[in-house]
Amino acid sequence: MNIGKSVQLFTAFISSITLVQMTAHAQKITVRVNGNNVPFADTHPQKVEGRVLVPIRGVLENIGADINWNEATQTVKAKMGERDLEIRLGSHTALVNGQTVSLRVPAMRIGGSTMVPLRFISEALGASVEWSEPRQMVSITTGSALSTERPVARNRDRVQDLDPNKNTFVLRINGREEAFGAARPYLRGEDVMVPLEQFARAAKFNYRFDSAQNTVTVPDKQLKNAVGSRWVDKSGQRIRMESPTEIRRNTLYVPLEFIELASDQTTTWNAETHTITIVNARP
Repeated sequence: MNIGKSVQLFTAFISSITLVQMTAHAQKITVRVNGNNVPFADTHPQKVEGRVLVPIRGVLENIGADINWNEATQTVKAKMGERDLEIRLGSHTALVNGQTVSLRVPAMRIGGSTMVPLRFISEALGASVEWSEPRQMVSITTGSALSTERPVARNRDRVQDLDPNKNTFVLRINGREEAFGAARPYLRGEDVMVPLEQFARAAKFNYRFDSAQNTVTVPDKQLKNAVGSRWVDKSGQRIRMESPTEIRRNTLYVPLEFIELASDQTTTWNAETHTITIVNARP
């Protein structure tokens, strides 16, 4: 085999690996609009230059926007209510109600879809847009949902107290089963609420509870949450959890996802076996 052909084959091989890696990474990113998952038939959201890009058609259609594509000018125009938006492929600027908005990463075509920076959605539609790095999830809240900050699922706030005399929940930490104390987990709709004190020990992180301010902080992660709120401030980033922290029976409870945000652990919940698993995210 001559050297030129070998180089071509090697280059093609590396390119195929890169494409597979990009696709695998893209598939990990999910998008929710007002609590509902957004399906993507072709191109999935992905990161470019550290920015999350989302297919503009998939997201805007899910919130009821009208979209028009001009092939000649390579421009997307969208209208939703009193808001008009115009963006051209490759441009670092867009128009929102006639006003110029800067884009750090331009709109681009990937896999046949027009992709725009996530932050642009917030600027264009006045939506609350949150990015969760641990969960690789984009949460977009629009319209009346912004004022209530509540998930769409109606059963989300229904508390299900399971019989404390039965071993209903199982906790496994790095493959080892651990018993619960007097404070036991419970279900709020589909979310698992866990006693923070025990789970902080299990996930190996320290926290502070300020009873005067009614706040929980995790200094090592620069994380802060007000009891009763779904919002967590972490290193300057605002993240929305599915359920709020709360105090029940003199015990501070947090949603299971809080444990992952506050630690270097990965948490999972098996609804069929009622098993909570905590595993070191770092080897």
